[in-house]
Amino acid sequence: MLQFVQPQLAGQLKRQCRCFASSSDAQRKVALVMGVANKRSIAWATVQSFLRDNDDVDCIVTYQSERYQSIVQKLIEGNGRILGAIPIDLQTDLPRLFTQDLPELMNDNHKIHAIVHSIAYGNLQRSFLQASWNDYAQAQHISAYSLLETARCALQNSHLLSQDGPSLTALSYLGAVRAVPNYNIMGPAKASLEAIVRALAAEQDVLRVNAVSAGPIQTVSARSIPGFQLLYQQTNKRNVTADQVGDTIRFLSTHGTGINGQVIYVDGGYSSRVDLQETVGGADEKE
Repeated sequence: MLQFVQPQLAGQLKRQCRCFASSSDAQRKVALVMGVANKRSIAWATVQSFLRDNDDVDCIVTYQSERYQSIVQKLIEGNGRILGAIPIDLQTDLPRLFTQDLPELMNDNHKIHAIVHSIAYGNLQRSFLQASWNDYAQAQHISAYSLLETARCALQNSHLLSQDGPSLTALSYLGAVRAVPNYNIMGPAKASLEAIVRALAAEQDVLRVNAVSAGPIQTVSARSIPGFQLLYQQTNKRNVTADQVGDTIRFLSTHGTGINGQVIYVDGGYSSRVDLQETVGGADEKE
């Protein structure tokens, strides 16, 4: 059974996808998880959380480009509840995802109950002051604006959505509200993302929109941040894992029906405290 998706095979895939549920089945919920990169990614941990704890939820995943194709194919191989994996370019392909790819993968019993936006990119090789407009615009488009476009495309194709309180959850980071060393242009991009979450939650009442701000986790993208290992050692004293973040996203998507327009921190409490070693000298001087 084919589970790995190439969009040009849409008609064939739709026929194969119908093997998962007959016309007599009750409606099944779909979690669309965007941004799977490998087995260590938060997006993949979120997929595992949905499949582990929700028998009535199937998943569809997206990934960034063809260079991730073989990795994602191995991840989803043999899992009948993952309906397909779709490569998308966030700067061009989001409308097609909702008008063509998803309808061809979902049968008549499937409705999207949760959308997870686990996508970000920015050129961190330049300091903040040295960032070009192209660097800045690219980070904003991929990391923040794509959330707005995802919501718009979902609402424009609302017949794909569940009537039972569908959700849209984005991944953020503490750099949205604090200056984190070497995070550079991604700080403003994540700040934009969180502002978009609040604006979307306020402007429409179909999707519940929230963000989860995850602590430093050993993902491939995080390790590309200069000095990440030091940051990880200083902030992740409670060993926050991708699984914990994925479980929080699942909770927001399936059970947190009264939560909307919020940023939920899953960082072991780091965002709520001041480390003693950073202030003890100043405190002693004042006394």
